[in-house]
Amino acid sequence: MYPVRYFQIILTFLMAYQLACQPTGHSFVLIDRNRPCTILVDLESYPDVESVLEDFSRRSAMGNDVYFRALAAAELRRYLSQMTGHDETDVSIVDDRVSVIGNILFVGLPGEHSSYADMRSVLLRRWRKTKNKNAQGMRFDTFQQEQRSVLAISGRSAVATLYAAYDWLEQQGVRWIAPDEGAEIVPVRSGITVQPCDLYREPAMTLRGYIPGCAQAESFKSGSSLLRWLLRNRINLLAAEARADSLLHGYGIRAVRNIVPDVKRQSGFNEICLGHPESLKQFIDSLLTAAAPWPDLLIFDAAKIEKWCDCAVCAQMGNATDKSLALLAQIGEMMETVQQDNRGVETVELLGIVGSKIPEKAIPENWNDQRIKLAVHVFPRCFDHSMTDANCTEVNYKILQTLSYWLNEKAIGEVGIIEGYHAAEFAGLPLVLSERLHEDIPFYVDIGIKFLLSHQPEFSYPGTNALLDYQMARQCWRGEVDLDTLESEYFAVYYPGIPERMQEFYRILQEALANIVAWRFELPQKLDQMAQQDFTEPLLPLDLFRNHFLLGNRFAEENLGTDWERTYQLIHDARRLLDETMMQSVPDQTVDHLIALEAQLRFAEMTITLYDNVIRVLTLSKDEPEMREEAAIRLRETTRKMAEFKLPQHPCGEITALNACGISDACQKLCRVLDEHYGPAYERIYE
Repeated sequence: MYPVRYFQIILTFLMAYQLACQPTGHSFVLIDRNRPCTILVDLESYPDVESVLEDFSRRSAMGNDVYFRALAAAELRRYLSQMTGHDETDVSIVDDRVSVIGNILFVGLPGEHSSYADMRSVLLRRWRKTKNKNAQGMRFDTFQQEQRSVLAISGRSAVATLYAAYDWLEQQGVRWIAPDEGAEIVPVRSGITVQPCDLYREPAMTLRGYIPGCAQAESFKSGSSLLRWLLRNRINLLAAEARADSLLHGYGIRAVRNIVPDVKRQSGFNEICLGHPESLKQFIDSLLTAAAPWPDLLIFDAAKIEKWCDCAVCAQMGNATDKSLALLAQIGEMMETVQQDNRGVETVELLGIVGSKIPEKAIPENWNDQRIKLAVHVFPRCFDHSMTDANCTEVNYKILQTLSYWLNEKAIGEVGIIEGYHAAEFAGLPLVLSERLHEDIPFYVDIGIKFLLSHQPEFSYPGTNALLDYQMARQCWRGEVDLDTLESEYFAVYYPGIPERMQEFYRILQEALANIVAWRFELPQKLDQMAQQDFTEPLLPLDLFRNHFLLGNRFAEENLGTDWERTYQLIHDARRLLDETMMQSVPDQTVDHLIALEAQLRFAEMTITLYDNVIRVLTLSKDEPEMREEAAIRLRETTRKMAEFKLPQHPCGEITALNACGISDACQKLCRVLDEHYGPAYERIYE
């Protein structure tokens, strides 16, 4: 038998281990109106936090570890002071080499020369025991000793520590609704109580943000309210001009740009041959050279390749997706070679986008899942149904089949999606997708999607996009949110004095444009086909056409006529409500928000009216000549008005409503066809 002393030693060790690795003690008040706390942070060689922030504000490149820790400390001081009614000077930020008593908020890990070496040892041990190695992982730990109670907020990296600070503030009720001055929620608290904790958390998505789209890449300015808002909501990917890369790094944001081929000098982005290694190498080298200076993430959209070579070698390589994977793997290899040549691109990754087809062959052996991230377009998709809705068998179900394949293909590595929230086809329209994001993003997280991206919108003139961007940021970080709470907070802050009216306005828009993909994709494609046949074939059998434009029973308890007519009525209802609202007395900033909505609504009115005119012209029978003639006259007049109306602040640049509606060419051809029949009627109208 072992001696009693042996068991005593084991018991003592286990008790010490439990104290070090489990939250101990009781809850404590970190800060209240009468007693501030002290924020401790490793400032390295800087005398104070202001010196760190001032030093880096003067540099063209911001964003090393001490900067992010200092910024986290400064942001915590800012909001803790506001919540509890203190001046910021009441909440001291002290270097961790100084020993203090009282309640402490520790930011990041204690430094090597910290006065809190025991706490550093425990935190390092807890981090080592954390199995998940997510670079944005966060820890929240409490420690209690005789003269101090400590909450330690740390991250696996300095940027993650900053994210952890914002995450903790969000837990306290702080919200950053929009980039506008004052568009945030800072709850008033008598005190902030901290419960004992030994907690690890990580974001729902590792990449959250925007890739180049219709909007031009922006050159951001230092101190931009937009960049601060993106950082506080932990958006970490943005399309920008090369000269803005270092600035974005100071806000924890990675820069992304497309690899854009020079089609004029290449044998073809439209006919790529994988059977000639030297030619392929030259082609890829030209792409990488043209993309210099490289951002943090390069995008190659292989789904846009219109034609692959049909030589014997290429024919044996499988379908278009197989060839896309082979090309992406080759690009990744050449990027690795460039890195080894010490050209300063050690952190650059490749985001490869593929089409919807499932590959026929095995994943290429030279596929580097550490260098390449695979993204799948889930667009065009049906926004009238969530991804989990079994009723959507035509579109979303097929997308889910593709996602299921990639998620089960272990050799491919991380898989993400590119959603169509800000697709160019929707630009300028008052799109509301609150229910879709609320249902779909948690589902994406559950099935293993690691990043979610959308095309970059026009941030300076958001309209309804302001809600979409805020909700997307919140859910990409946390996954699940309470939609009712999110919306009530948003409308109270973004539309002060009129939140209920605006919430009703958005509800109408969400119903009206629920089937926007059918309007902006299915109908234009059919019209283009008809235009090629000089409109000699029918639009669709009328019953089939109506089935394709269902708004869904979840919006209305009863069917109020054909659904495109219902959409027309809903847009009219939205106009009436917005006009009444704009007559009310509201703050200037709210007026600006309403003006942006008015421009979006006007474009929606024109677009829906045009679609309605086209549908009536093509579906009314020959037995209704007067109604067809009236529809033809209205179509011609609407087409003329839309050709004259330029959309303000459109993300795709200066563009008319007709060019932006998706059916410009088909409408103009249809008008010419109708002119032959209704020319005299037009003349009577315009006399």
